[in-house]
Amino acid sequence: MLPHPSPERVSRRSLLRGSAVLGFSVALSEAFAAPAFATAPDRPRNLLARGRTFPDGVSAGGVPTDGATLWTRVAGGGPSDKLQVLVSRNADLSAPELVDEITPDAGGDGTVHVAFTGGAPGEQYHYGFRTADTESTIGRFRTARPADSAEPTKVGFFTCQSYVDRYFGAHELLAAEDLDLVVCLGD
Repeated sequence: MLPHPSPERVSRRSLLRGSAVLGFSVALSEAFAAPAFATAPDRPRNLLARGRTFPDGVSAGGVPTDGATLWTRVAGGGPSDKLQVLVSRNADLSAPELVDEITPDAGGDGTVHVAFTGGAPGEQYHYGFRTADTESTIGRFRTARPADSAEPTKVGFFTCQSYVDRYFGAHELLAAEDLDLVVCLGD
C-alpha cells in the first residue's frame, strides 16, 4: 500500500502523481465508454423502475458458444423493481436479439443475472440494462468458438487491482485489444 501524505505536506511529486492518476482515470473512463442506447428500439418502458442507478457497471461471464451470463447491480430499488435487458449485435443496441424484463435477485443487494442464449458461436454482442429513466453502460462480449475451431484464441490477463492504491494501465491496454477472453488472476 502506498503511503498517503498528510494534506499539509504534499510534495510536488505527490501532486504530479495524483494529477497523473486523475488524468488516467478520465482517459480510462473514455476508453471504456460505450455508445448510448438506440433511441427507441423496443417495448414500452413506463412500467419499469424509476430513479435507479447502475453504480457497478455491467459484466459478462460464463460464455459458452451460444450466449453469456450478464450481470449488473441496480441501486436504490427494491426486489419488485423491473429492469430491461437488451442484447444486440449493434453497439447502440438497435435491432436487439433479446429484450426482456427482469427483477433483481431477492436478497442479492440489487444484483441481476441474466442468461442470454441463442447467439452464434464466435460472435460479438453488446448488452445493457435500463429502467424507465436510466441506462447502464453498454458492455460487450464474444461467444466462445466451437471446440473444433482452428482460429487462435487471444487471451489477456491482469492482476493486483485497487482503485485507491494502484494504477490501471493494464485495463486501458486490454480495452484497446481485440481479445477473446480477459482473466483476472487476483485482486
